[in-house]
Amino acid sequence: MGLFRKSYEDGIYLKVKKNHDNDEYYLKFTMDDIDRNDGVIFHEYIDAALRRFGLRTENWRLDMSGDHGADKIIMRGDEKIPVRTVYCKGTVSDAEAEKICNAKRHYETDDAWLFTNGTFSDRAKSVAEEAGATLMDRNVIEEIIEHLELKKEWSGYKCGGK
Repeated sequence: MGLFRKSYEDGIYLKVKKNHDNDEYYLKFTMDDIDRNDGVIFHEYIDAALRRFGLRTENWRLDMSGDHGADKIIMRGDEKIPVRTVYCKGTVSDAEAEKICNAKRHYETDDAWLFTNGTFSDRAKSVAEEAGATLMDRNVIEEIIEHLELKKEWSGYKCGGK
């Protein structure tokens, strides 16, 4: 499956081309669409959304042998922020929070972001809070979708509000 991002004023669409029959179609993302798809499409959606909000994205899917817990590095001005995405239909454990916290320490950044379409365990929230990392669960993803549809700015939110 080949993915090609398309950004329209009312949201993010992905052009999906299936290799076996060459059918092409665009998906406009809702939370249900994210839940029905897979981790690759979730990563692509987050990448497209961050770009729509004016953040530069670098090194998407870093070399996995040396990623130090981050899928990518985004730039907000001169500030680097490691980002990790976890596609999960349930609860994300503290192990995933520890990975993004390791990335925060490795890249010596002030923040690190962990996105999921699921929810975070209480222990994951505690680990992230202690390290100063930002967790963004399905409620935040829904806010992102709404902001894109309404063409509003989005500055980022911690899970449960900032």
